[in-house]
Amino acid sequence: MASARIQRAYDWLHDVAGRGWAATATFGYGVLQSFIVPGLSDALFLPLSLAEPRRAWRLAFAAGLGTLVGATGLYWFGANALAALTDSIGAWVGVTPAGLEDARALLTRWGWLLIAGSTFSPISTKLLAASAGAFGMPFPVFIGALGLSRFARVFLLAWAIRKFGADAVCEALGIERRDPSEAVESDGASSVDHTNDNRSV
Repeated sequence: MASARIQRAYDWLHDVAGRGWAATATFGYGVLQSFIVPGLSDALFLPLSLAEPRRAWRLAFAAGLGTLVGATGLYWFGANALAALTDSIGAWVGVTPAGLEDARALLTRWGWLLIAGSTFSPISTKLLAASAGAFGMPFPVFIGALGLSRFARVFLLAWAIRKFGADAVCEALGIERRDPSEAVESDGASSVDHTNDNRSV
């Protein structure tokens, strides 16, 4: 049986996913995580999508778009303010001078294929985004490769969640699955009010 803490977290995410700002929160986290905040890229998208699978496609789009915006910021820093990424700030997000040199060698050899593959590998997308800007990779090539791979990843995850993932994960965690059509009640509002809110999202 899942702990009460896990169940409460799931119930909270279920409620959040049913509200109009879930996609905005997912987009915002994608921007921050791909630009400066350490952490897993899907740390918000996946739990929210598991809580409300019917919103997985919209959340996937928000997560992918947020990643591209944040990565664009790092590309710009790499091209115009590289020094700012080689001090304590760079170390905090995983961009170091030694890492940049390694990335230079990899980009020289593999180019856009490395950018595309980073989405499905342990290679730091932050490091590659800064390196691509620093070493002159054309921006359309960079953003095209990253966008193609990132959207492929999140939409693949969304498809898996819609198909069978949510039930399987909830069962594995011992979480009591809530009906996605279940109305959310809070702040004294009626279930009818929230049902209408959900339709408008």
